[in-house]
Amino acid sequence: MQSLLIYFLSTLLYVWGLDSCISYAVKEHHQMRKSALSMEQNRNALTNSRLAFTPRLSSSLSYQQGWGRSVDLQTLQIINGRSTGTAGISVGATVSLLEGLSKLFRLRTAKEKTVLGEYEYESFREEVSIAVTKAYLEVLLCHRILLSCERNMESTGLQRDIVSSKVSIGEQPLGSLLEVEALLNSEKVRVVEARGRLESAYLSLRSAMCFPPDDSLQIDFLEEVGLLPPPVDLDEYELAAAVEGRPAFRAAESSERINELAFKSSKWAWLPTLTLSGGYSTFWSSNYRDAAGRQIPFGTQLEGNGNPSLGLTLSIPMFDNWNRHFKLRNAGLELQTSAIERERIRREIEDALREALIETRTLYRKVEACLQTKKSMEQALEAVTAKFDSGAVSAVEFTVSQTKCFQAVCEYYEALFQYIFQTKIVDLFRGVPVKL
Repeated sequence: MQSLLIYFLSTLLYVWGLDSCISYAVKEHHQMRKSALSMEQNRNALTNSRLAFTPRLSSSLSYQQGWGRSVDLQTLQIINGRSTGTAGISVGATVSLLEGLSKLFRLRTAKEKTVLGEYEYESFREEVSIAVTKAYLEVLLCHRILLSCERNMESTGLQRDIVSSKVSIGEQPLGSLLEVEALLNSEKVRVVEARGRLESAYLSLRSAMCFPPDDSLQIDFLEEVGLLPPPVDLDEYELAAAVEGRPAFRAAESSERINELAFKSSKWAWLPTLTLSGGYSTFWSSNYRDAAGRQIPFGTQLEGNGNPSLGLTLSIPMFDNWNRHFKLRNAGLELQTSAIERERIRREIEDALREALIETRTLYRKVEACLQTKKSMEQALEAVTAKFDSGAVSAVEFTVSQTKCFQAVCEYYEALFQYIFQTKIVDLFRGVPVKL
């Protein structure tokens, strides 16, 4: 009971940062677990391909009981009406000396599939990291907007109390109080909407992490975002290196190499196969008797009836209804298709990286502009509030200024977190771990 209480309290008190959210998602996400199992299967297939070069061993034990006509193995005379028992033991080994290099190509293909599985795992890891980062930043954004809504509601509530006291002594008209109360009600609606948006953002984050719905998920809310890093600019060489280093592109290259091995294997399939086999067999028979008609003992028969063997088998393919021919042609078409797919993925990744770089530069300038607008609107609101307190401006002007200031704050935070997200996208392309 005490351990359960400690676990429950630790769950409630634990604060999740972006790193821990991504680590949890990578561990628990269903796609990551499936990819990990697929990698294990590829490693098993690789081990199996290596063991294919070892000899195949087999052994057999047999016993047969017959009635009717049989042969006396000592005199080679036909015997009628005698029950005959026969037992046999054999051990054999087979080694393929030449199979059109199929085993070698299967081994190389298994190695390449193992590499492909690792690249696919890293690609899924990036996708999960991006999804978690986007959901995490959305939670931070919704939290900031909620705080702004609550601060505005508190400020408007205090302003309503001030205006109410002034209306009671005749310093402000009743219309000013009604305007401020209407603004306060709208601020309450914004708070409700902001809380609902925050709950939805939490739900999206749980979904991206595959987090249990009943467990507590407390996010590490940043007090304030520090200095923003300037946007990264990559030259053509750095851009090409970033594209070629992406797991998705490396996986496409690996798939192309697998199809190339399949094409080569189809070409070498016309070679003959050479198999070396060896074995040892012996038997016992109830018809094996000595000159006096006594049955020869079991061990003596097994020792005397030993039959070692060694053989070579050469199989030459000649005509198989053009199966090999069309298999080779299809393998060539698959190789061309994989080359086209690799180039498509290269262009897709390059376009996505260029777009991310452009978006990052645009958002950086937008954040700077929104920050200046936010500061100006906050200063304007302070001035209007002071004038409203002194009766120099109407409640309508105060309401409009409050609304514009809130919009400026929301636009700033939205641009800010969009920029942070885009910088993380660029970092992933560059191979930099995602961190806040």
